[in-house]
Formats: sequence, structure tokens, C-alpha cells
Amino acid sequence: MDMQDRILKAAQEVLAQLQAQVAQHVAAHSVAQGAHSGMLQPISQALPQATQSVVTQTTTPAHADAANSLPVVQVLGSRSQGLAARLAQVLGAGYQWVFQGEAHTENTVQRYVLPTLSCSSLAALATGQAPTPQDEAVLALLLRGKVVEVLEFEHHSFRATAPAALYGLYTAHEAAVAEFGLCPARTPAPEEILHTDRLVTEADVTKAHASGTTTLAVLKQAIVTPLAADAAAQRGITIVKRL
Repeated sequence: MDMQDRILKAAQEVLAQLQAQVAQHVAAHSVAQGAHSGMLQPISQALPQATQSVVTQTTTPAHADAANSLPVVQVLGSRSQGLAARLAQVLGAGYQWVFQGEAHTENTVQRYVLPTLSCSSLAALATGQAPTPQDEAVLALLLRGKVVEVLEFEHHSFRATAPAALYGLYTAHEAAVAEFGLCPARTPAPEEILHTDRLVTEADVTKAHASGTTTLAVLKQAIVTPLAADAAAQRGITIVKRL
């Protein structure tokens, strides 16, 4: 018997005692049998339902409501621990993952993610074709104007071995589907980049800008070159001397 069943059983026992006390109280006041039995019957029927409702609310984890309020990401793949960890690593925390086949409300989905896009599916989608059920699901989303983010493009793993012409073909396909809304997953930008060298150069600012951050935290004694200062102003990077 789990915790919820034990709580429910105990609550039912308490309610049974209360019902008995109500019956004794009514009898003590000489209420007619037909009157008090008619009164007790709806009480007997309603109390177990109320008890179950209270127990369910009491034993529901406190974090359930918080999880349900998170932005929803629909994952076009089956649930697994490895995939969930990869999603959290790339997309960041603060999302509710809904995997393939799991119930969800369509209008609550904020992002669509495809775990892997194979070479064959990439080539097909680049020409508007959808030979597999998963490709059809992706194409349907694109036709509705949705952006589908890809965690991993299969052809990237062959960058070091594939002939340049063949790899270039798939690179062109990747560019083509990006125009449709099928693009690499967006990684959240860090709040700030820490720079611990005494010299801050234009290259450091450029690197920080490429990460998506808007703040470059540097040493209090750091020397910021004029080119670095100009690059920061042009790219909207704030250099803060606080380390």
C-alpha cells in the first residue's frame, strides 16, 4: 500500500467515525428515522468523493503546478534520459519537454525540436519532400509557419571524412532548409563572459559577441585596447571591470 492509499484509508476511517457520531447525535434528538436516514444518505455518498479530492490535492507534488507552467517544447522523438539531458544542455533549463506520443495542448507549445536530421531526410526536405512519417511531421510544421530546431545534423559528423563536394552538397541543403524554418537549435546566451587576462583585445570582444552575451566582465586592473573599446561600442557589449 503506497502513501496515498494509506492516507485515504485513514481519512475514510475518520469519516466513518464522524458518520456514526452524526447518527448518534440525530438519534439523541429524537429525529424520525425516515428524516435522518434521508439526510445521512447523501452525506455518505458525498464524503468519500470529497475525501479522495482532498487526498489527491494533498499528495500531489508541490512542483507539479510549477512544471506545468513552464514553456512547452515539443520534441519530435521518443523520450529517453539521454535525450532529455541533451535537450537541457543545449536549450537550457526552464522548459517542459513533451515527447512524441505524449499528450499536450497544441496552443501551449512554444518551440519544436527535432533530435537528429539524417542526411537522407535533409536532402528530401530541401526539395520539399517527406518520405518518412517524421519528415511529414516536420514538413507539416514548416508549412504552418513554425520554426523547427535541430539538435544534430547527421552530416556534421562526417565533416572530417566526406569529400568536399559531397559535404558541400549537404551544407547547401542545410542552408536551403534554414530558409524554410528548419535550423540549428538555439542555445541560450550566457548572461556574461568572464575574462581573466590583464589585456582585453578586439578579438576578446568579438568572441564575447559571438556567444550572444552583452556583458564582458574583466579584471579591475585590466587594460582595454582602443580597438576593443570601439568593438564593444559597435556590438553593444558592456565591459565591466569588477573581477
